[in-house]
Amino acid sequence: MAWRQATLQDIASTLNQRELDMFRAHPDFKTDADPVIDLIKQTAAYVRGVCRRNRQVAMSPEEYSIPESLMGAAMDFAAWKVLKRLSLDVGEDRKKAAEDAKELFKEVAEGSFTPESWYADPSEGSDRDSNRATPQFTVNARRKILNMYPQI
Repeated sequence: MAWRQATLQDIASTLNQRELDMFRAHPDFKTDADPVIDLIKQTAAYVRGVCRRNRQVAMSPEEYSIPESLMGAAMDFAAWKVLKRLSLDVGEDRKKAAEDAKELFKEVAEGSFTPESWYADPSEGSDRDSNRATPQFTVNARRKILNMYPQI
């Protein structure tokens, strides 16, 4: 699986067009930009922050790109935020999907679930936003151990 940016089609697979139109038309969220795109970017930034906490994940240098394996959970989380902001009745299935997404993000942050890492194409240069390049030293009473993340 790869890393990619979420699109309007991704959120439209979770929310229907009427809900998206209501969100766009709501006076509290009116901006020069499309509030749905802003929400997608905010959600991607949140997911990237969760991934960054998991020291096993190499991060993509592309802003707002996230692992494909977290895309569905990210869209469920974004949909829940839209419906909550609009003060609409959020159905039990959507509440459950949002809770499952939050639980998955917690597991990613804690390291009990590790999504796929981004790997740079050697022709594109190095992975500048990666946690993988950071060594961590652990002090033992008799020796120092260099522990590079991740161990593959």
